Amino acid sequence: MITNAFLFFILLFSGTAFAQTLPPASSCTSNDLQLVAATLTGGDICNSCTPGSTISRTLTLSINNKTGSTRTSFAFWGTLEIYNADGTLKSSTARTGCNGPILKNQINSVDFGTITYGCGESMKITNLFLAWTDASPGSTCPLNPATINPKCGTLPSIQVNAGVDGSFIVTNITCFGSKGSIDMTPFGGKAPYTFQWTATNGGVVPAGQATNEDLSNLVPGTYTVTIKDANNCTTTKSRNVTGPTAALAVGTCGKTDATCAGGDGSVSAGAVSNAVGTVSYSWKNASNVVVGNAANVSNLSAGTYTLTVTDACSSATGSATVGAPTPIATPSAGVTQQPNCNTATGTVTVTSPASGITYTLTQSGIVKYTAVNGVFGSVAAGTYGLNASNGNCSAAGNNVTVNQQPSTPAAPSAGVTQPSCSVATGTITVNNANSNLTYVLTGPSPAITTRSNNTGVFENLASGTYSLTAASNGCTSSATPETINQAPGAPAAPSLKITQPSLCGPSTGSIEVCNPIVGYTYTLVGGQGIVANGQPVVFSNLAAGSNPAVTVTNTDGCTSAAANCTDAAASCSSQLVSARVASSTNELSSPVSTANDLLLSQTTVKAYPNPFNDKVKFVVTAAQAGKGTLEVFNMLGQKVKTVYEGFVPAGTNNFELSLPGQKNSTLIYRFRMGENQLTGKLLQITR
Repeated sequence: MITNAFLFFILLFSGTAFAQTLPPASSCTSNDLQLVAATLTGGDICNSCTPGSTISRTLTLSINNKTGSTRTSFAFWGTLEIYNADGTLKSSTARTGCNGPILKNQINSVDFGTITYGCGESMKITNLFLAWTDASPGSTCPLNPATINPKCGTLPSIQVNAGVDGSFIVTNITCFGSKGSIDMTPFGGKAPYTFQWTATNGGVVPAGQATNEDLSNLVPGTYTVTIKDANNCTTTKSRNVTGPTAALAVGTCGKTDATCAGGDGSVSAGAVSNAVGTVSYSWKNASNVVVGNAANVSNLSAGTYTLTVTDACSSATGSATVGAPTPIATPSAGVTQQPNCNTATGTVTVTSPASGITYTLTQSGIVKYTAVNGVFGSVAAGTYGLNASNGNCSAAGNNVTVNQQPSTPAAPSAGVTQPSCSVATGTITVNNANSNLTYVLTGPSPAITTRSNNTGVFENLASGTYSLTAASNGCTSSATPETINQAPGAPAAPSLKITQPSLCGPSTGSIEVCNPIVGYTYTLVGGQGIVANGQPVVFSNLAAGSNPAVTVTNTDGCTSAAANCTDAAASCSSQLVSARVASSTNELSSPVSTANDLLLSQTTVKAYPNPFNDKVKFVVTAAQAGKGTLEVFNMLGQKVKTVYEGFVPAGTNNFELSLPGQKNSTLIYRFRMGENQLTGKLLQITR
């Protein structure tokens, strides 16, 4: 379009370029001359040429002078556009020319220079500004723009006739399933024209349209037309109709499965093909809720997701299923076996273990124990974290604590309160008893009983050997043997010799104890006591009719029944005494009929502790002094050791035997004095 502003052109004359200012089109009011055609001349009737060659032709303009006067000159300014055979623009250059005369009342063919172009190319001149002179002979080229108006005009474009040709308007296919068209306008050469269409590259000439000027309902492809004019000149032109050859499609969608944590899966759209225009994406979950509007969507949970891809024409769908590994239930476990006295480790067992799951116990993130069956054996003391894994997923469970191995208490030591004359039972008392321990006393044989407490005091114990242990948390110490002796027996009532008052003798009587035992105390009932020391024990100055009575108290503090006048004899030597001989069991008896026998019957031997470990003490209470021997034998009669051999004073004598490193065994001790002997059993127990 030419505006009211002045236009600026580069004018070419004789190869020289210069600027030319043209008046506004509105000032061009004359309509005397018209440009009606543009033709290339200089060739044959068809303007034939060899394809691919460059040719030059003369530009001849046809100018219609409708006036009755010849005009001296005609000028134009415009743009020469040259197009390739496929219709694409090859070049665009400014073109101008001036020539004359323009004869009156006719169409004048006037040459305006040479145009060089390629064979098969077409051209037109656009944005034309036209000017002409009056009939004055002096109005010659070049024309002065300042003086040409109103003798001027404009023309949008004019096709240059370079031989038979055609112009094309191609309507391409926008969406798959729609159709394209070619609107062809023939020009050049000489009308009328005929047409012959063919198609390649997938194109199809619709039935009945092969000789049409225009084509419609076309599929994508190449369409070629041969145009023939009235001079039988031909030209062949091809145009491509483009568009999608298939419907919009989306390829296989991809996915990344979620991990055990969940919510971290993703989907990705497959390759989109045959799209027209801008493509949009919409992903929806199984609940038909949009989860993303991009080709790739992340942070997804397990499930199936549907994709809809939409372009300017249609839509296509695809889907992807995000998987997830099977979750693992939170494991739990407990300590089914804590360490005990004999085993330093424990056992941890998973509650309801699942198949295919590996369980581990960890400390500070480091795996310490692994079990596929849910049972951890030989677990050291400590606190552990429980974890379960199937190779993909894992889950943390509760903490479990295996206790320290309980310690075994030391063997207890105890004191023994032995039976007395007044109390027939004994008491075993643990030294420094610990209330956190349980003390167990077992024995004696054959009627074995067991007692336990945490005070360490065991009362009312019958005679015998007991086993004492201490226990804590199921751990039991080694046993300590303790012996309760038999309750000491009261001695026999003393034998008395009575001396009655006499008319010829003393006015009072006396009582003498026959064969008193050294260390025993003889007491006149209601009176004083006399401790036997090897001298005669005599109670004198006894009034007639007083019926005195005498008791004897042994070294154990036991007192006999009283002997009185009824039991007395006139002479000690006339009595036959049945005496008990002391032994380890206090049960050995033999009749004593002589003075030596009577003395031996008052001799006792005690051994303690019995049973013993490696040391045993003997207390020999001798009724009279003399040479004695104390020996120990095994059960085969073989002497083990002589404890003592030599003079034994009357009274209490202490001896000790040491037998370290011996096995459990039963021994016999024998004490001999003169021709008489005392024996008893010993039990050695090695701890």
